[in-house]
Amino acid sequence: MKINKCNYKDFKYFILRCSEHERKCGGVADRLKSLPFFVAASAHSKRIFLIRWERPTKLEEFLIPNEINWAMPDWMYGHLRIHDENDAVKFMPTSKRIHSGLKRYTKNTIHEGLLQDFYGGCSFYYRLDSDMDKNKEYNKTYAKIWDDFAGCEFTEFFMFLS
Repeated sequence: MKINKCNYKDFKYFILRCSEHERKCGGVADRLKSLPFFVAASAHSKRIFLIRWERPTKLEEFLIPNEINWAMPDWMYGHLRIHDENDAVKFMPTSKRIHSGLKRYTKNTIHEGLLQDFYGGCSFYYRLDSDMDKNKEYNKTYAKIWDDFAGCEFTEFFMFLS
């Protein structure tokens, strides 16, 4: 609520992106199943989480915000293109790149990500969850056995929504 055209540079952002530049973004389910990963990545990197959907239309055209409005403000689209030219924006198209990019590109104002992953970034959600929770330890054996499905326990969250 406090972010505006004048002070937006004072914050860092992590944006779930499906822009007009992407060849494909998947359907609504494909996009939404990665939300826990993006929310965790945003929290871990202490960034404000926003959603930038331009295809087929903006998110708020078919999902009206209730208590939390994650939609990127209209005025920010133009500012994002200006940042893009100055290399302040880092686009990371996979969960693996996002996980490593959060550590590598800490000075970038804006991180944007897109997941075209059947599991919605589960395995890297598991890594982030282990990094953030001091009571959890990353289990390499578990991760190797379950591969991309490691960390998909968060899908139970969606069952409560239905």
